[in-house]
Amino acid sequence: MTRRIPLVTWLALLWVLLWRDLTVANVVGGVVVAVAVSTLFAVPRLGESEHRVRPVAVVTLLGYFSWKLVQANVVLAREVLTRRDTTRTGIIAVRLGPASDIVTTIIANAVSLTPGTLTLETRPDPRTLYVHVLHLHDVERARSDIHRLEQLIRRANGYDDDAVGSGKQQAAGQP
Repeated sequence: MTRRIPLVTWLALLWVLLWRDLTVANVVGGVVVAVAVSTLFAVPRLGESEHRVRPVAVVTLLGYFSWKLVQANVVLAREVLTRRDTTRTGIIAVRLGPASDIVTTIIANAVSLTPGTLTLETRPDPRTLYVHVLHLHDVERARSDIHRLEQLIRRANGYDDDAVGSGKQQAAGQP
């Protein structure tokens, strides 16, 4: 309870500032709302989190992701500027290693942010991403690119690399 006092104080102060009126009713109302919010939306303590940010791994991840963004944009620009249609769309299932929901969300969002790919669905058990790929010429290469991204994200979040890509991946039908 004592660790919530700074949060409750801050939220109550914010409440009073938003109302722009320092009255007893506003302060009491702010404290009630702050206690309710801090109880309903419990924030884990910093020491309890299973994630550790590794700065060097984050820089490596950002470099890799930036390079993949450049590559994908070049492919899409070439597709738009030429008359040839080289699209070969497909949906692949990519099995991920065990990780928290936060890491899975980061992986799914990173895949969706890359032009030409879109995460359609995530399944928790077994942890699987279903990804639509615009230029699917090699299923295993597309999976290995996603596994490389997963490995870098896991490393940046303090996970060991042993569980990356565990299990066999299954392919979904190509439209």
